[in-house]
Amino acid sequence: MDVTLTMHEFRGYRIDARDGHLGHVVDVFFDDETWVIRYIVVETGAWLHRRRVLVSPIVVRPVDGARTITVDLTCDELAHAPAVDTDMPISRQMELKYRDYFAWPRYWLSGFYEPYEIQAYQRSFEAEKAIQAGTARRREPPMRHGPRRDPHLRSAEAITGYRVTSGASVCGHATDFVLTVDGNGWRLRDFVIEAGGLFRHRQALLAPAWIEDVSWATATVRLSLPCDAVFVEPAEPQLAATDRHTG
Repeated sequence: MDVTLTMHEFRGYRIDARDGHLGHVVDVFFDDETWVIRYIVVETGAWLHRRRVLVSPIVVRPVDGARTITVDLTCDELAHAPAVDTDMPISRQMELKYRDYFAWPRYWLSGFYEPYEIQAYQRSFEAEKAIQAGTARRREPPMRHGPRRDPHLRSAEAITGYRVTSGASVCGHATDFVLTVDGNGWRLRDFVIEAGGLFRHRQALLAPAWIEDVSWATATVRLSLPCDAVFVEPAEPQLAATDRHTG
């Protein structure tokens, strides 16, 4: 089933492992070049001292809109996973350590994105386990676009509240995201922008294609179209009130 919902709605979803309750969703990390969601940030319960852990969408079982997600992991696997500081940018070195622990494929080497990653995981799970056990060697595919020192992973929670500008004008600020889960994987489909100035109290959906730049230093999203073009159409009135499922 295809699912479309806002980040506001997704936050708080219950996360269950194969053998018990893990915690709940608090954030997602996405690639700011492709807008693919790479990790779901889960805050565990008291059983793991309310630690935050990362879960790749490739181990998430089909989402049915019931506000509960089951992942193909055990509580013990997550309890012994490498610690990650989710309040800081995630380095490639940290990603390598984390993904190798779970035997998740290294998506940045493939040149492809979510559909490839899911298929690669399904095909190579046993091979990755053999590599970790020392009975096989890893053969890395060549990088297609050269090394990427910056993993471009960003927190959706951190961007909420950023100013949205066009040229010298301030259009408003980012209040939410719309994410989709379908056969192409997990992606951020739209920004939700609340207007300022002449368009105060109006909202609009904006596709990432219209975003020229995101400045993490100044907490600003810069657009490639004028503010008045953003708020031509009113936002969907049900946007922040309900999940929308198709398929």
